[in-house]
Amino acid sequence: MIKQWISESGIDSFLEATYLEIPVSARGEERFIYVNPSAYHYLHGNVVIINNPDYPKKNIEWLLKEGIKVIFRNVNEYAKPDPYILRIEFGVMWNGDTLTCPPDLSFSEVLEFIKRNCEVEPVDTGIPMRIFLPKIKGIPKEYLLDSSGNLTILGWSMHQVGINMGNQFIYQDLDLYKTGKILPISP
Repeated sequence: MIKQWISESGIDSFLEATYLEIPVSARGEERFIYVNPSAYHYLHGNVVIINNPDYPKKNIEWLLKEGIKVIFRNVNEYAKPDPYILRIEFGVMWNGDTLTCPPDLSFSEVLEFIKRNCEVEPVDTGIPMRIFLPKIKGIPKEYLLDSSGNLTILGWSMHQVGINMGNQFIYQDLDLYKTGKILPISP
């Protein structure tokens, strides 16, 4: 069996790795999955996940032209998305802080704001990580859900720390469940 790793490239790759429950690596020989890669000309034979709507279209078009497997997490003009499925993920926990999103940030800037205010538990090789995130209020709705109502990486991560994304999701108040203060509803 081929061991899969996610290339360490930022908070978006850490969140994706936690969602997929696979480890992150900064060493080149272990990487197989790249998340929103800034350099992309060396990715033949690898998988790319695009979970940031700010990712440059020219990069996407090059990846697709070269036949590189690209997975899109949200609605886009290139392919059917493979959206985040809401499940209880203990790899993402609330760190106890509640912050307000600064106004007029782009999607990428909100990810950077989260990165500055989170803690990533150190990872031993082969062990998925844990991320401790603040609840961030005031993130624009279009950054949390795409045009079809699919969770974005921001929506998925904020729902994991207790900001409910709407009644269409069976699991609510995940921060309370994860701390044992309430029991989840059985699907």
